[in-house]
Amino acid sequence: MLVGCLGAIAGWVLRGFFASPLQKGIRRFVLYFTGTSIINSQGITQLLGLVEEIMCDRKETLPFVGVSALYLDAFRAVGVLKLTKDFPDEATALKQ
Repeated sequence: MLVGCLGAIAGWVLRGFFASPLQKGIRRFVLYFTGTSIINSQGITQLLGLVEEIMCDRKETLPFVGVSALYLDAFRAVGVLKLTKDFPDEATALKQ
């Protein structure tokens, strides 16, 4: 779960968080934005890199849950939502 601000450093840490599970063969993830109040351009850049790595390079899943309307618009504009989807809740995300 992302809490607070997603910027360059938090985005870099987030990407690092996924390294070990990916190496262990974990294939499904859900990324929660419920507690994320600010996502700046550097955070979106890091997030786009993470989504590309997981979804395109590794062919894994990374659905989003709890993204605010403001950031959904930003994610659409930069193409993040062309690679992954936003879901209203965890149960719906896990069914996909």
